[in-house]
Amino acid sequence: FILSAVPRTKQTGLFESILTNNQRIRELVAENPRYRLADLDSVFQKSGNSENLYPLADPIHPNQLGYDLIGNEYA
Repeated sequence: FILSAVPRTKQTGLFESILTNNQRIRELVAENPRYRLADLDSVFQKSGNSENLYPLADPIHPNQLGYDLIGNEYA
C-alpha cells in the first residue's frame, strides 16, 4: 500500500486537519512495513516554492508545477 501525506493548503478549516491526518499517516507507515509513504507534503515544503504551487483562485488543487512534483514523487 502507498499512503500519501497530502500537501498543506491555505484553505481555512483544512490546514489543521491536514497536519493531523499527515501525522497519523506517517505513524501508520512507521508501524507497518507493508506501507510505503508518498510524502507530498514534504515534497511541496522542500520545493522552496510552496506558496506558488496553487492558483490564487483555488487554494486546494495544485497548479501544473504542483502536479509535476506529485507525479515525480509517485514515480
